[in-house]
Amino acid sequence: MPAKKRKKKSSTKKKKTTTRAKSAISSSDKESINKLVQNNLELQKVSLKLAESTDQLNNRIGRLVGLFEEAAKNVGVVDELKVKEETEGLSNRLDTLLQQNKDLAKGLLLLEQYVRGRVASPAPMRELRPKPLPIQ
Repeated sequence: MPAKKRKKKSSTKKKKTTTRAKSAISSSDKESINKLVQNNLELQKVSLKLAESTDQLNNRIGRLVGLFEEAAKNVGVVDELKVKEETEGLSNRLDTLLQQNKDLAKGLLLLEQYVRGRVASPAPMRELRPKPLPIQ
């Protein structure tokens, strides 16, 4: 039983020393603890402002990305309109060229028929006489 008593005494001694240490710390470092608390509060305020700023930045970047996506879509539409205008002009030119080609083909066919008709029934040849040379 005496061993048990010793254990109780040792545990009470520890409590007394911790109580003495707390009172010694609290009296000598009150200002330091207050400064630490104030600094911690300031740090939390700054962290909150930083988080808010980050959220605002994320929102702005999101809007900017949306703007770029919309611009890319509109550029594609403008390009399509320009391509349509250019292809319409080119198509009109090609249609004109095709019509001219058809007209030329018809003219060549008519010319061929005329030449074949002339070759099939040759006209009597005239006698060719040389022209007299001019006298000087």
